[in-house]
Amino acid sequence: MSDSLQQLNMIYVPEQDRLLLRISTGGDAEYRVWLTRRYCSLLLKVLVEQIERLGGYQELASRQDTLERLRGGALGQAYAPANTLHYPLGEHGVLAYRINVGNQATGAVALQMLPEQGQGVTFTLDKPTLYLLYNVLEQALTQTDWKLHAPSSREPLH
Repeated sequence: MSDSLQQLNMIYVPEQDRLLLRISTGGDAEYRVWLTRRYCSLLLKVLVEQIERLGGYQELASRQDTLERLRGGALGQAYAPANTLHYPLGEHGVLAYRINVGNQATGAVALQMLPEQGQGVTFTLDKPTLYLLYNVLEQALTQTDWKLHAPSSREPLH
């Protein structure tokens, strides 16, 4: 994914017993990635590790740029993809199987979600976006009966 991340959304699809992650970009592309319980467990672990590496949940939550995004409705706005979309991973998306994470010199996190075979999605998460992705995942997990919880001792700020 070379365009900038504009919106992300996660919904639970009971018939599939999976979460559907939709990521829209400034280039009018929407990437769709299906997340199983196993994959969400891995993703939670990776996100928590990266949040801790960057100073912890409270540090990311209280940053001015994070607060500005929250005030702008980052977690409260409905997902509204562009009218003319193309789907680089196909309209039905891919099933996430592998996860890779890297750290950039800027402090951003490069997160790669890959199917067992074929093309996946790679995007760069700055600190506020990392915080927001973690929260979107946490909120989506409440719709499931998977009993997955991030290991943390923090109070949410939103």
